Amino acid sequence: MFSFLVILTLALPQTPQDGLTLFAPLEGYGTHLLDINFNVVHTWNDTARPGVSAYLLPNGNLLRTYKIIGSPASQLDGAGGGIHELRWDGTEVWDYQYASNDYLMHHDVEILPNGNLLLMSWEDKTDAGAILAGHDPAQLSSPLFWSERIFEIEPLSGTVVWEWHLWDHLVQDFDANLANFGVIADNPQLVNLNFPAAPDPDGDWAHLNTVQYNAAFDQIVLSSRNLSEVWIIDHSTTTAEAATSSGGARGHGGDLLYRWGNPQAYDRGTSADQRLFGQHDIQWIPDGYPGAGNFLVFNNGLGRTSTPWSSVDEFTPPVDSSGNYTLAPSVAFGPTGEVWTYFDTPANFYADHISGAERMPNGNTLICDGPAGRLFEVDAAGVVVWDWTSPLPTPAQNKIFKVRRYQRSLWPGDGTLSVSSMSTVEFGMVAGSAHAGKDYALLGTKSGITPGSVLAGGVWLPLNQDSFTAKTLHHAGSGNLVGFAGQLDSLGNATARLRTNPVSNPALIGRTLYFAFVIIDPLTGYAEFASNPVPVEIFP
Repeated sequence: MFSFLVILTLALPQTPQDGLTLFAPLEGYGTHLLDINFNVVHTWNDTARPGVSAYLLPNGNLLRTYKIIGSPASQLDGAGGGIHELRWDGTEVWDYQYASNDYLMHHDVEILPNGNLLLMSWEDKTDAGAILAGHDPAQLSSPLFWSERIFEIEPLSGTVVWEWHLWDHLVQDFDANLANFGVIADNPQLVNLNFPAAPDPDGDWAHLNTVQYNAAFDQIVLSSRNLSEVWIIDHSTTTAEAATSSGGARGHGGDLLYRWGNPQAYDRGTSADQRLFGQHDIQWIPDGYPGAGNFLVFNNGLGRTSTPWSSVDEFTPPVDSSGNYTLAPSVAFGPTGEVWTYFDTPANFYADHISGAERMPNGNTLICDGPAGRLFEVDAAGVVVWDWTSPLPTPAQNKIFKVRRYQRSLWPGDGTLSVSSMSTVEFGMVAGSAHAGKDYALLGTKSGITPGSVLAGGVWLPLNQDSFTAKTLHHAGSGNLVGFAGQLDSLGNATARLRTNPVSNPALIGRTLYFAFVIIDPLTGYAEFASNPVPVEIFP
């Protein structure tokens, strides 16, 4: 059908990044995948509203937070309480809940390389507890006072393996009789308990809304909306060290390694120095992407000027190759400005809450104007190259917390391959309507995905080619390879099934097979697209 050869393709400038955009409307019960032609190609339905993030796991399943109603914190913006993993068909793999009258999981979750999850939760210290820690009682307006906890769990067991508490890293200059009394400007590694001067009326003090992880540095970045700052903490600590100011790879325990956005928060600047305004979705730009190593953030602009406006900002932190941050005495953390920013007129682009942004592999930036339910993509020059406003669940109830775009396009079914008896695994191919009606072939390998190979036409195939690859190519449609070649439907979807046969395939026992599908150009017979790889284990 076609032959195999090597090169990589890059998306053309001023074109949208291909892929599937995952979004979860805050006032709906579904989580959706949107293709580049604005077609919803898959939906996971649930019985609870999101709480408020959703991501795809490396195995293609959905990781979805959800809202648990009934506790005091469940009325706060960004409230959640539960999280679970759902298969392609919506069946639940596991469920974890962290909700009571005194604490509640909220906003965001981060998937770690080892499969564990970083979660964030509010924990009520009460106004009385806040006063005992040095808070000015005149500034309190609620009997509740919510601080923050970041914790790591093993998702299947729910076991907490690491945690960090904001309450362990405070400074205040109100009550000189307390151990945490100090000069705010002399302690940028600590958080001023009395900033901002007027806390949220619901007692939600810092209001963290994002957690993200950097594996190279073993660090975590957090976004505090109410302080208009982003913070970095050290994940290399033990839990005991994270409660102190020593230990870990950088020797500072759980104290802040870096903070940026509002130096007023640690008395090293004025309002003229403030760069962030109620921001969301702080993240390191990944390796291999334009701007790699920089930070990207959705700067909501709340209170920025008398006529506020939003922007998406990219900035370069003052960090060395080992993850150490530079801070000169008596001045604020740098930088003093951004290396790239996107904005429009306030009438066209102002989102005072929620929202997010993500750098694409081709250098474009995907933006979510959350209150408007608008998703759009801009190139490096700020030109809008893709623009869609969600009608889900209704045009008037279409708010979205944030979105992510995935190049993943192959999902395995729920069947388990087993050579002890005949069984079937189902693959769902989701290429998007831009590829509707095109020919495809589902390929496999028994020799792994590294280093992979390249197909004629310049498309990289994330499979090593071997005899099993040839078999799936040349015997597609046989009794054990149902739907391994064919034509995508009007949405760019197709289904294939692999049936194990221990008699004809004894050498596959104990192996892990990998599968990916390719789309074929009918004129040349060459591949023009290759999906992500999916592993399938064969058990005795």
